[in-house]
Amino acid sequence: MTAPAVLRRYAVVAKEAGLSLAQMAYAFCKSRFYVASTIIGANDPEQLLENIKAFDIELDEETLAKIDEIHRDAHDPQVFA
Repeated sequence: MTAPAVLRRYAVVAKEAGLSLAQMAYAFCKSRFYVASTIIGANDPEQLLENIKAFDIELDEETLAKIDEIHRDAHDPQVFA
């Protein structure tokens, strides 16, 4: 499975959850107890605000399970590129 194919799978999960990919990624990072900090970036003030608000999002168990499934299938997508 190629990296773009993995990204498309994550995009479907994000859309089903009503989130952008960035929001889902930041919310996922926040949900991991072992992540002490998350570096965010933005191209404009609107994107920065969206990214900051992502840390208020709590991913539900169904979304987390779908993310875990994708990760199990392609834990290192760069090797498939």
